[in-house]
Formats: sequence, structure tokens, C-alpha cells
Amino acid sequence: MAAILRRNALRNRLVLLLDGLDEATVEGTAVKKLPKVLADIIQDFGAGAVVITTRPAGFVGDAGLRKELEVAAPGSFDVTTLEPLGDVEQVALVGKLVEAKCNSAPDLERIRLWLEEAFSDGQAQELRGNPLWLTLQALLFDPEKQAPGTLGELVERAIEALLRGEHNEQPEGQKTDRPPEHDVKRPPDAALPAVRALLAGVAERLTALGRESASFHELRALWSVLMDREPDGDEEKRAVRLFSQRLARHPLGKARPLTAGQSQMIATHLPDPFEFWRFVRLQTGVVVQPGAGFERSTEQNGTEEWRFWHRLFQEALAAESLAARWTTQKQEVLKTLEQALEKGTRRDRAERQGPSAWEETLVFLAGRLEHADDLAPLAKTLEDGQLSRFLAHARRLSRGRLLDLMKSAKEDERRGIVLEASPRLLKDRAEYETLRDRAQKAFEEFGAWCWFADEGLRRLEGREGWEWVKEARREWWRARAPENIEDLLTVQVGANRRRKTVTTWVDVPEGTFWMGSPEDDKGAVASEKPQHPVKMSTFRLWRTPVTLRQYRQFDPEHQDHWSKGARLPADEREDRPITDVSWWAAMAFSRWLGFWLSKCTSLEGTLPTEAQWEYACRGKSVGRAEEQTRFATGNDDSHLDECGWFTKNSDDRVHAVGRKRENGFDLFDTHGNVWEWCRDSWRTYVSSDEPIADPVGPTTGAGRAVRGGCCWVVARGCRSAYRNGFHVWDRDGDQGFRPVLPAAADCR
Repeated sequence: MAAILRRNALRNRLVLLLDGLDEATVEGTAVKKLPKVLADIIQDFGAGAVVITTRPAGFVGDAGLRKELEVAAPGSFDVTTLEPLGDVEQVALVGKLVEAKCNSAPDLERIRLWLEEAFSDGQAQELRGNPLWLTLQALLFDPEKQAPGTLGELVERAIEALLRGEHNEQPEGQKTDRPPEHDVKRPPDAALPAVRALLAGVAERLTALGRESASFHELRALWSVLMDREPDGDEEKRAVRLFSQRLARHPLGKARPLTAGQSQMIATHLPDPFEFWRFVRLQTGVVVQPGAGFERSTEQNGTEEWRFWHRLFQEALAAESLAARWTTQKQEVLKTLEQALEKGTRRDRAERQGPSAWEETLVFLAGRLEHADDLAPLAKTLEDGQLSRFLAHARRLSRGRLLDLMKSAKEDERRGIVLEASPRLLKDRAEYETLRDRAQKAFEEFGAWCWFADEGLRRLEGREGWEWVKEARREWWRARAPENIEDLLTVQVGANRRRKTVTTWVDVPEGTFWMGSPEDDKGAVASEKPQHPVKMSTFRLWRTPVTLRQYRQFDPEHQDHWSKGARLPADEREDRPITDVSWWAAMAFSRWLGFWLSKCTSLEGTLPTEAQWEYACRGKSVGRAEEQTRFATGNDDSHLDECGWFTKNSDDRVHAVGRKRENGFDLFDTHGNVWEWCRDSWRTYVSSDEPIADPVGPTTGAGRAVRGGCCWVVARGCRSAYRNGFHVWDRDGDQGFRPVLPAAADCR
């Protein structure tokens, strides 16, 4: 068989998929052999026939497998990143899964609303395109119920649904395709809490031992311990002794037995460990075991490894067990978490396995306690994504703990994660506003502080019980009035004697254009293709990049690259583009600007999408791709010299806005001078016969698109179609922005 597979791979008839590289470690030993093993496979099958998938954790970075694999198999592989499914694709996939479950076409609009509601507080957004997340959402989807609001709630409800057998329910008139040996007698629903409690105890013990799997002998032994019974058989007795020895020095000590009522419930309906695990394996799927069958006489049932269906199930159930101990053993639980996080984080990251199981258990535990203050010091060890989930799961945290978390952070991103979650965790307006004002000193960038302070409130606006948020937001921005509103209403454009004063806003009309570059454009890059038609609605855009004079109305203390000793002509120092502004600060300024230009009525100011930016940059609506040019003024570099500042004409510095020729929409400096932030990140271009209406790329994650080039790049990087991107926290001397408002906005 191996020879047949190899022969077909070399003939390009077969692709070998190796999934889950990040999980291919056994107690830290196998990981050392992986680079050599993978290099041999690539050489044996041919590089084009092997696809290896992994999460970024453990693959990238100085200690990642990528560097070792490059040494073991130099030049034999390429690395690409799979983008998460977009909103439309997520709805379509969940719709298909729901249709398969219900045997009828679902309401896709209701599914869209369900997915929007899930994680609506903004935390853990990076999980939205995750296949597991979408699968569990399809399992739980019910148009009459509310979507789960956190990852913990999602997993807990999924476990409950699996225990109840909802995934096995057949639509009316449809025959089951389950094999007869899988027809196991189900216990009554009243017994399921006891079943879940025993599973939680098993999950806690395995996590305490640093294990993600156990043999069937070990599972039977754990069943006996948790049921407070003597184990049957020599293998089970040996496993019990081994567990006891390993856990002797553990802060929580031996496993906590079930209550008498829980033990009696299981003894009545699942009287021995074989029947218990047979039900869990075949009827619920919460725990899985290699092989399709499950026979009492099969020897492999004692030695083959069993595991929870997904690591998240083990982590959530372990947290459930710790929560049950909290009242009587709080100090032991805290000590367990402290020791395990220190050891587990060091070991797991050293072995490239990513986060420790205890870190996610801490996250889930936060959601099971009324107040998470005791856990907050441990949360300092979490990475940013896990800290975000910890705060999303927590019900309450005190102002002091939140301030402590912010002060211990080294970057504004981490401080912002805490500040954004604070209003929901404090629940009191006065408490939040006190925290917000004190937090300003912790932030390096004023604009970032403003963004996170307002964004935390925005996510709560309109929710039941948060009626005060709307007015609090407006008072927040009203307290930051511009010193001279006139500087925000007009701008000077034109060169020398042709200088004139014009309004700062331009109404960009609706129209159609071809986004990206044609296939025959040798100067284009792959991310600009395929070129495709896009239909844009009208919008209101800032005529030039925001200037230093304008930005200091928002942040009077702002200092950037060009205000720190750079030699600029005196008449350009205030009217050149603002730089060294993060995406957060650019968004905050845009929101603030929209508020004041709309006479304190609207908070809809934002940044343009990539599509809005490219359409505005091109300066005209066209019906055919052939009518477009590389720059707004033509195709040659000489045409760029007319409308933009780049390496050949900039003298390596920024220039006052509006000194070059405007485009067809009366916009200035869309080519060169400074890169301009976009609201979204890159979306993958696709071919389309019909125009795509107002496309928007992903708006979560750490990256955002920037467009237009800058004074430090060559002409190729200043083309209308050229795409670039930065992290939201990046601040440099070549980064600027221009805000956008809806067309109906009343700008004085």
C-alpha cells in the first residue's frame, strides 16, 4: 500500500495531508524527531504532494518548528496562512450543518443573527471562523433560544446537548445509520448531572497529571475512585496506586468523590465502569476511543488511549470540578493553579504545544465564580488572547484588580484588553469612569486609551440593563471639545499662489470600479488578483490625510517622527500629515471627529474600508477594467509625479497636504506621502461576473490594511491597487489616515 501511495504521489495523483502538527508531541519526546521525520516524508513523496497543517503556536518564532524544518528540508516547502471563513461563508457552513441535522432548509438570516449574537461582547472574536466553533454553533442552533455568549457557555451547552443525545436525534421520517452495536440504553435525564460530575472529576485528574488521554484500565480506575469503590482487577488496582502516588504531593490531594446522591444515581443506571464508558463513548461522543466497536472482551479496550473529543471539553469539565471544590478548598485550588500554570506554561511553550491546559481551565473557572478577584493575579501569566477570554468569562472584577492588570501590562494592546472589558465587569458607571480616568496614565498613546475606553461602552450600548451607556459615551466625547472647530472644517490646498481654502469633506459618489490589478500587470503582486468589479455606495471622505494641526485638536501633546528634530519648511510643519498613530488612535480620532462635526449627534466616524479607499484613490467610476490606470493620473511614473510624493521626488520626507494635483473626486495625496489606515484587513479577492456591493474585509485580529504608499517607497508601492498591512499597534513616521462618514452625515 505504501508503494502504491508513493507512486501516485510522485505522479501528482495524490496529496498526503498531515493534520495537527501542533498536537504531534508525546511528553516532549516526539517533537525532537519531527523535523527529520517530516523531511524524510517530503523527500519520499515529493514536496508538492505533502500538505502539513498546524496552528501558529509552536511553529513560528525563534523556537518554532519552522526553523528546524527549514534546516532539515531546505528549500522544499512553502508556508501559507489559511484565512478564517468570512461572515457569509460562516453562515453558509452552519446552514448546511443545520440542514443535515434537521433535514430541512434553515433560515439563513436567523443563523446570521445567531452568529452575530454569539460572542457579541467582542471577546474571543478570533474563534469565530474556527471549524469547531461553527460545528458547535450548528449543534446548538435553535431559533427560539439565545446564542451562547462566551466560549465557556458554548462548550458547556455543547456538552449538555451531547449528553442528552441531541446530536443523535433523527429527523422525522429519516432512518438512523448508526450500527446496531451503538444502540446503548440511555440513562434518564435525571442521571445526566451525575454523569457530568464524574466526567468533570476525570478531566480534573487528567489535567492535574498533565495528561490528555488515558487507557481504559485507567478510566475504570478513576471511575472506582470517584464512585468511592474498590477497583476490580489487577490492572485497575495498579492504576489506582499509580494515580495515588503521582497525586500525593498535589495541593488538591486525591480525587474528590461524587456525592452519595450522584454515586447512587450512576450505580442505579450505569452500574459498572464498562457500561458507563460504553454509554459515554457510543451515545454522547464527549469521550472518544480509537476503533468503531466497543466489546467487553476486546483486549484493546484496556490499553488503547481514550481522550475527550476536544481538549476544550477536558478544560471546561476540569474547571467545573474545581468550581465544585471552591467553597471548601479555595486555597488548595489557587495553589494548584499557581503551580500548574508556572510549570505547565514553561513546559508547554518549550515543547511548542502552545498554551497550557491549565490556562484555559483558569479561563473557564472565571466564568463559574460569582467574583473572579482571587483569580486575577494568576491571569497576569496569560497571553493576550487568553486574557481576553478570561475577562469575557469573568462575571465581576473589582476596580483595584482591573487597575493592577493594566499596570502590569507592558503594551497598550494588553492594557486595552482590560479597559475594554471593564464596564461590563464593574457594572457601575461611577466605578467605571473612575477606573477609566486613572487608567490614562498607564497608556503610552492617548488615542489608544480613548479608543478602548469608548469601545468597551459601545459594545454594551443598546443592551438591556445598560441604558446609561449611551449618554455616558456622549458625555465622554463632549468633554473633549476641539479648541478651534474651524481647523476641522476647512483645509488649504494648491501650490504657491494657487493656494485656496476648501472644505475638509468630499462626497464620493456611488459608482463601479475594478478592484485589484489585471493578470497582465507585471508590476502587480498576487494579493491584488484576480481583478473584479465592485459597486460602491456614496460616502463622505476627508479630502486630505489628517494634518498635525487637525490632530492636535484631539491630542495636543502628540509627538511624532517629524516633530522630533526633522527638518521641514516652516510653512509645512503644521499642515503635513500626522504620523506615528496606531490604528486604535486613528479610529478614535475618526469617531471623535464625526461626533463634533455632526453637532454632537453621531458617533459613526470611522476609517474607510479597503474597497472605499481604492475607489476613492482611483478618482472615477468606470464600466470596463481597461478604462482604469495604475495611478489616478495615468500609468507611468511621470504621472505619479503629478499627484504624489514618493522616493523620486519627496527628498525622503513628508510634505504639506494638498500640494500635488487632486484626482477626479477632488481628493489629494491618495498616492504617496503617508500610508493610510483602513478599517478592515485583507480579504481574499475572488473572480466575479457581477459587481460585489460594498465589500468589507475581516475586522478582527491584529492586522489591518494600509494603502497608498508613502514618501519612502518606490512608484510600484504607490499604485491604486497596491496592498500593504500593519499591526493595529504599529506607529511609524510613514503612517497616517483619513476618516470617513456615512453620506447622510450632517457635517455642520
